[in-house]
Amino acid sequence: MLTFLQANSHNDEKIRFIIICARYKNQWLFVRNKNRTSYELPAGHIEDLETPIEAAARELYEETGAVDFSIIPMVDYCFNDKEGRVFFADVNSLGELPDYEIAEIISANYHPFPQTYPQLHPQFLKYAKNFVRGMKNEN
Repeated sequence: MLTFLQANSHNDEKIRFIIICARYKNQWLFVRNKNRTSYELPAGHIEDLETPIEAAARELYEETGAVDFSIIPMVDYCFNDKEGRVFFADVNSLGELPDYEIAEIISANYHPFPQTYPQLHPQFLKYAKNFVRGMKNEN
């Protein structure tokens, strides 16, 4: 079961996974791993001695080539006793995609099919869309 918690409610040492809901030119960025035929949000594991926000910035660059962006924690989550943090990134520019595990990046207003994690990522994207609406209403 997926549970959302206030951002930064988990102790950083307990966070193992990070997800990034990234906007570029008013669309969401999705990636396809070289070993898959499905799409997902940029995401990854936190490396030793790395903070969640450092991991999110690194993964965003490695998986999308984003070179100019702002990134903030959006929400913490629990799923099957695993704890993670979802970040929102506003991407201003993309560079060349590094030659790591990502074969393709696409941008869209909806989560494309097929989806790698259909039980999780669409819910993260829905949360992010509401988060962005709330940010616009504050301004």
